[in-house]
Amino acid sequence: MKDSWDEPIPPAWRTLGFVQELALEAATTLEQDPELSCSLAQFAVATVSGISPTAYPPLAIAFAEGQAWKELGTAHRYLSQYDAALRAYDAARRSYASYGALAHELAIVDLARAVVFSEACRFDEALELITATAPEFVAYHDHRRLVQGALLRAMIYHRRGDLMRARAGYEEALSRAEHHADAHTIASIHNNLGQLCTDINDLDTAARELTKARELFLRLSMPGEVARTDGALGRLAMQRGEFDDAVELFGRVRQRFSELGMIDEASVSALDIVEALVAKNHRDDALRLTETVLAECRAAGLNDRGLLALGYLRDLLPLHPEPQLSIRYVRAYLEQLRADPARVFLPLPE
Repeated sequence: MKDSWDEPIPPAWRTLGFVQELALEAATTLEQDPELSCSLAQFAVATVSGISPTAYPPLAIAFAEGQAWKELGTAHRYLSQYDAALRAYDAARRSYASYGALAHELAIVDLARAVVFSEACRFDEALELITATAPEFVAYHDHRRLVQGALLRAMIYHRRGDLMRARAGYEEALSRAEHHADAHTIASIHNNLGQLCTDINDLDTAARELTKARELFLRLSMPGEVARTDGALGRLAMQRGEFDDAVELFGRVRQRFSELGMIDEASVSALDIVEALVAKNHRDDALRLTETVLAECRAAGLNDRGLLALGYLRDLLPLHPEPQLSIRYVRAYLEQLRADPARVFLPLPE
């Protein structure tokens, strides 16, 4: 099917019904195959752009066009392509903004933009959008997205290091979610609460919350979210000193992200394995894996700054008596690089 997408779109396909089917399929396949989801959304955008403006009522065209751009933005966000995600979401906003009847859809896109801003560490902008969209969701009795906004706000507190405020936010969101949220949102709250409890060394609560999250994501057939939860369970195992379990969990995460074509996240999870191998005193295995990741990232076209950071780690591993801090430093840098591709890499001071 993908090979045919370079061909002109047949006139019989240029219908709003086909656009909406493509957008729905893009949303459905997001977890299983985010690259396919992105392609489907691009196909939807191309199709709707070829529909005559007189073929349907303008409001119907604006709705379908916005839907296609929104799904494209979400696919880009899932692939950590934040600038592309924001451009697509901005296009969705332009489709919706001319019609008061689409105010709810406009608020949904703005909440999605808040997620991107949060991932890109633009926290103030994300918080402004959460606050701005809440009245619209109240007016439409959209309690599910009000809970999602509360969850995102707690996540921002967490990322800023305000851990007690974040915990209170997660617990409040979870209480509200029991009556008003979908299973995906509930699983996400359990996952984030579990990660926070790991950070504050409440390990029993962390294990309970992460296990609940994983069970829900499995039930929802969301392999990417299962992988992220396995990564959180691996970090919990590291904190407990259960290094063999951590290597197994992180290996599962790396394999899943590789299968999904999410090379950036696969590379980050590989550095989790490297840290666990060093903790097991398997320094040679850690070095070989680092070299493998460096070669994979070079082949995948990771930017030069990321390659520089991985090269720094490869050269440091055989020499440094305690490289754990440097491993975490490079891991954090690779995560930040997804949001800020121009970020300069500076080695840790000696």
